[in-house]
Formats: sequence, structure tokens, C-alpha cells
Amino acid sequence: MRKRMGLDLIHARLSIKDESAPEFFTLDEFDTCPGFIERHQHLMSEIIDMDSIFAICVFAEEEHRQEYENSWGKEENKVIITGNVDDMGEEICEIERIYGLESMHKFIRDGSFFSYKKSSAVRIPCHMIEYGNSYTKEPVLYWTEIGYSAKASSTSEGYTASSISQ
Repeated sequence: MRKRMGLDLIHARLSIKDESAPEFFTLDEFDTCPGFIERHQHLMSEIIDMDSIFAICVFAEEEHRQEYENSWGKEENKVIITGNVDDMGEEICEIERIYGLESMHKFIRDGSFFSYKKSSAVRIPCHMIEYGNSYTKEPVLYWTEIGYSAKASSTSEGYTASSISQ
């Protein structure tokens, strides 16, 4: 019988914001280390985060729209329509006008929702058009990965091995 237990560690270095540093820490991750934040002020950047989102959900089939509404109900910050999104330009523009949405601040993506019937989950595909209603600036610290360590112990009838790779 062979058992393996281990610990994987990623070593990170704070970095200025650039393409090689796509990951970031938010400052609340360092609440217990205020001195750390003070020492790294020069690396601090800001991201713009959406506080609230208004969405237009476009379902290709009426039965999918109904299934979504039955599972999730109607939401104040969401309009649900049915049709082919490529043919709905005028309808989407009208929804933008009615709700005062800025078309230049929209994010379009394919999405899906899950409906739970009896003991199974059914994936419901949809097209999401999302609009940021309010934004905040959040300070962050970007980081890059400088190494990876995997420490594992394997046992097989009394034999133990440990390895670290970087």
C-alpha cells in the first residue's frame, strides 16, 4: 500500500503592475500586517471594481428563459429576453435607453445557469450583457510567481521519501 501526503507552496514576489504580473492581493488580505503595507506603498496600484451590475440575459429558447425564471425568480437588476442575440440589436438598444445604461461600458459574455430538478442539475446556456452601474477604486499589490515547491512524503511498507522541486 502506498500513501502520499504533501504540501505545495508557491513563492511570490511583489511586483509593479505589468503583463508579467496579472495576479494581485487586495489590502484586506494584509489586515494583520499593517507594517507590510507601509513598507510596500511604492508598489501599490489601483483597480477599478464594479460595485453593482445590471444584466440583460438572452436565452435562445423560451423554455430556457422560463426554466431560469422558475429556478431563480425575477431580479431587480436583470432583464431576461428570448431570441438570437445577433438579431436583437434594436431591442437591446431600447432596453439600454429605458434603464439608462451606457453601451460603451458593457461586457458581453456567454454564460450559463443551473436549474435543479429532482436530483439532477441542468445547464441552461445564455448570453450575458452586463453593465457596471457604480465603480470603486481598490488599492492592490501585484505579484509574480518566483518559484514552486512541492514537498511530498510517500510511504510504502516502511520506506519514506521526501522531495522538494523548484
